[in-house]
Amino acid sequence: MVRMVGRNGVGLEQGLKQTMNWKRWRVGGLRVATVALAASGALESHGIGAQNAARRGAASGGAGAGAAPTFHRDVVPILQKHCESCHRAGGIAPMAFESYEGTRPYAAAIRAVAQDKSMPPWFAVPQIGRFSNDPSLTPEQIATLAAWADAKAPEGDAHEAPAPRHWAESWSIPRPDVIVPMTQGVPLPAQGEIAYTYEIVPTRFKEDRWVQMAEVLPSLRANVHHAVVYIRPPDSNWLRHAPVGEAFTAETLSDPEDRRGAHWTDNDVLLVYAPGSSPDAW
Repeated sequence: MVRMVGRNGVGLEQGLKQTMNWKRWRVGGLRVATVALAASGALESHGIGAQNAARRGAASGGAGAGAAPTFHRDVVPILQKHCESCHRAGGIAPMAFESYEGTRPYAAAIRAVAQDKSMPPWFAVPQIGRFSNDPSLTPEQIATLAAWADAKAPEGDAHEAPAPRHWAESWSIPRPDVIVPMTQGVPLPAQGEIAYTYEIVPTRFKEDRWVQMAEVLPSLRANVHHAVVYIRPPDSNWLRHAPVGEAFTAETLSDPEDRRGAHWTDNDVLLVYAPGSSPDAW
């Protein structure tokens, strides 16, 4: 069972694909040997002043003492680590920060969102603890981005830039044992609000399997906002009257219990995908 949301402004031609690799994690009534759930969704569609302090070595994301930060030496390492998971060619963000030419026009905006901590997005409460996948910028990195914008975004020497980061366009996990594709595309309007869209994807397993890894692989990342993969055992009453193998929303369901189920469930979640997320392994 996949719940997905796409970006406004495009038509989702193929929806997510899911995959499986066998091994260890029992999936609610199925036993799934290594399920590496992969998804592939083809979507068709289309200031604040900075302090001059905290300019530290490039390794820590800051410029050398007394020198204005430059794009290649000081800004690129920060962008690669914290921003390019979304802000890259083909990514979910509307602009790519992989080159000086593509980034410089947004220097002031980058400074603003870094200082107000709205980017990179992270919604966990800081007082709860430290998460290993927290993408938040350090105070030094925020100061570097702000100082770079205040210095009118100098480019610097391209030879000082780190090697470009290469992003996996296919599986990050080993080759999946099973790929379960979504069976129907979902059209996305060019504008307006998009309702949560669901598709029940049968695995056609003849026996229980154990899950070892799971990954969602969009085939057009720019249009997949996020996806949630649920476990729906064969005897489940959740969305019992919903269509199998075709996309639907809560509003298109006629059964009142199914409509309620589309808005809330306590069924097991196998995997959640969002730009920058990592595959799960158990």
